[in-house]
Amino acid sequence: MTDGVKGLIAAAVLLGTLGVGIGAMVRAYGLPGKGRSRFLEPVLPDAVPCPWTGHPEEISVSDAVIASNIDRMVGSFQREDHEAASLAVNAILRMRPGWAVMIHNQGLVAANQRQMGVAAERLAEAGKAYLDGGQTTGSALVRRHLSTIADANN
Repeated sequence: MTDGVKGLIAAAVLLGTLGVGIGAMVRAYGLPGKGRSRFLEPVLPDAVPCPWTGHPEEISVSDAVIASNIDRMVGSFQREDHEAASLAVNAILRMRPGWAVMIHNQGLVAANQRQMGVAAERLAEAGKAYLDGGQTTGSALVRRHLSTIADANN
């Protein structure tokens, strides 16, 4: 056998091994990009507390910024732009720390980004915040989302 043929055989074996390894990783983790989100919609508050009645001097700047970030968050979830959704949620939480609905959304974004440990922590924190606030509906939704994550990882 010539050195050229041996080199071709070695290259074919190496490429085949790489192909099998990459195939296994794609099967395990999925392809990057769109189409792989578990949660396509954020959890929305019943209403964003905003006392505005139509007169610009009656709305607080923080309420306007929160409403704008909620719009950004919803659009980002729909486009599956997880980084933009995370930025919008985090901006809201800087203004209203401890808001259970937004902590819940942090967990959903983390799950969509395949950060399952972070997702579970944030969802557990949201569930506690919901229960502390007497919001059993939110707590039940967190349990359902945690179940979805657990089922997807099995």
